[in-house]
Amino acid sequence: MKPLLCLLLSSWLSISANAQETRITNIDIEDGPNAMRLASLSAFRALALGNFEELEKLFERWNNPGERLLDGTWKLSAFSVGVQNFYAEGNLWPHRYEPLKQWRLRFPKSKAAAVAEANYWRTYAWHARGPGFANTVTKEGWALFNERIERAEQALLESKEYASDNPLWYREYLEVALSMGWPRSEFRKLFDEAVAKAPLFYHHYYAMTIKLTPAWGGNYEQLEKFAQQSIRRADMSEGASLYARLYWMIDSQLPLNFDLFRDSRVSWPTLQRAFDELRTQRPKSKWILHAYASFACRARDRTTYLRLRAQMGNDKFEDVWHPAHTQDVCDRRYPPVKT
Repeated sequence: MKPLLCLLLSSWLSISANAQETRITNIDIEDGPNAMRLASLSAFRALALGNFEELEKLFERWNNPGERLLDGTWKLSAFSVGVQNFYAEGNLWPHRYEPLKQWRLRFPKSKAAAVAEANYWRTYAWHARGPGFANTVTKEGWALFNERIERAEQALLESKEYASDNPLWYREYLEVALSMGWPRSEFRKLFDEAVAKAPLFYHHYYAMTIKLTPAWGGNYEQLEKFAQQSIRRADMSEGASLYARLYWMIDSQLPLNFDLFRDSRVSWPTLQRAFDELRTQRPKSKWILHAYASFACRARDRTTYLRLRAQMGNDKFEDVWHPAHTQDVCDRRYPPVKT
């Protein structure tokens, strides 16, 4: 067996073992990030083994608003997560490009392969740049970043005619545009194109929300205005709940010293109504239930927290809780009523 394939299979087996451990410790494998990680393994494994037919089938099957996890996340997002994890695993970037080239040769007009190539160059660009602030990036790092992010945009532009009807194509382009520092007006045009084709694909809204944060030249007044507009813009079946998803996402991206209810312009009554709507839409999602309880605790809403806490029972989803407001901390603040 070729050394590279051995390494890929070793990586796959390691991840599979972790997935099995996750399966044992949390039986809700269709809910939350654990479910997303498990779904993404399908794409990771298919790319590692060069099973391009399987990748094409996954991409087409998951390109369906009905294909979702219990928390409502599109399974299509797992495709991007899986291929991105494949590229980054083991820091073997040039080697990881080889299966992608074979895929493009096998399926020259593949939407999935076009998205995967853009994902490769974007992720590789950030590998060169690093996660730090702009003033920590070397001159050589910036040069590599710019070269690779341009390759990502090139892959998208060359495939627009046949691939842009898929939400992941626009998700990738929004990520690339954010990375390239597009002016907000141009970024907004791209966002408008994206949601016109897929108004319920959450990641389009997430990208616009990030663009409106202070780190990218925006402010929280603009972010709140956008969140309110998104409620009206999204499909009536999910519009109100989108407010909760946007603030939930942005809260997970910001430093621990950021206090959502102190530092942003979020409205707790609106967020509460959005979570109530989300719970109505996704009643089986314990991940959403725990997230709602976490926000209620941080908003100092004792009544709502205790109502939700009674529904949680002994379930544990520690990852959804804020590190400074764990479930134990919130239970100490508002002791659950014993039955």
